[in-house]
Amino acid sequence: MRFFGSDQSYHQSFSSISAGRASESLNRLQTVPSQEFGAAAQWAATWNEITAVAGMDVRDVRATNVETQYANGTPGTVTDITARQRASGGYAELLWQHAPWSAALSGRVDDFRTFDAKKHVGGTLTNLARTDEVVFNPRLGVVRKLGYGVSLSGSVFRAFRGPTLNELYRNSQVGQQLTLPNDSLRSERATGFEFGAQKDMRAGTVRGSYFWTEVNRPVSALLLNSTPTSQTLRRENLGQIRSRGVSVDFVTQPASFLQLSGGYQLAIATVTRFQPDPSLVGNWIPEVARHAATLQLRAEHRRIGVLNLQGRESGRLYDNSANSAVLHGFFRMDVEAERTFARRWDLAVTVQNLLDRRIEAGRTPTLTLATPRVVTVSLRLHRSR
Repeated sequence: MRFFGSDQSYHQSFSSISAGRASESLNRLQTVPSQEFGAAAQWAATWNEITAVAGMDVRDVRATNVETQYANGTPGTVTDITARQRASGGYAELLWQHAPWSAALSGRVDDFRTFDAKKHVGGTLTNLARTDEVVFNPRLGVVRKLGYGVSLSGSVFRAFRGPTLNELYRNSQVGQQLTLPNDSLRSERATGFEFGAQKDMRAGTVRGSYFWTEVNRPVSALLLNSTPTSQTLRRENLGQIRSRGVSVDFVTQPASFLQLSGGYQLAIATVTRFQPDPSLVGNWIPEVARHAATLQLRAEHRRIGVLNLQGRESGRLYDNSANSAVLHGFFRMDVEAERTFARRWDLAVTVQNLLDRRIEAGRTPTLTLATPRVVTVSLRLHRSR
């Protein structure tokens, strides 16, 4: 059994920047205090070839979003929204293993509620809608070992995700791009399957798989209007999206101190249904690149230390649902090195974006770039060594 809780407060300010970036003015202040409490319990037992697992969990969150609008440096209307969200569920799973076969069958029931939502604007109080959803999600996975290090696997599943309090009630802003919340959002529902193969060799492991997932009512930021200097979006249930593709990855150890791993993914993620605006059908899902690859080299030796090289290649993607804001592909390399001196001292050096590539992070609609080359050096002392 496990119990947990937290109490935190988040503060953020937003501003408007002139077209020539010569001036900046405050337009909104946010304060978001929140409290969280939860508990989880799990039980398991094994009989011969079968293992049974069962459990339950609950998470209760209360949050308030206080926003103060500013105009020409003067505070204006104050909007205060408070709400409570509780997610509780129970699950059971049967694991079976016999010779070359292994299988897992599981099911989970979730009760997701948003309630006690109230909105104060000035002196006006509005009670917001309450939502309560009960969802059942099954999953089945099977693995078959064929010999010679080859195994086949397959799985089919259903899943869901409820909208967060941020998505329901809190404005967010990046640069000149404002995203409005939507207190009418409903939960996302996903159905999918995956099948693949794995080959274990003396030199390492190679895996490949095909995946297909369809999400109904996905929460996305829909573009409402755009000007050369600003954009306004609103969170909406987008209707239906579908993501399918292939992924391949490998791990090999050419030497005792050296490990090389990497992977490639092709993901075709598009909108397949959206009745309010059929023109979006066929568009790419924002922030999802069709091509992505990674490569990592790790060297570790007692006398030399640890060296990590990580490379990531990403194809182009879009930053909005209308597919009008293009973010071009990029390659990024990071390096991490760590060495112990005099037994008690650890020196670590991290270099992010080693090649200092220009990486487009967003269009709001002004182009925003990711961080350039960043070097971090740290020194740690271990008194107990």
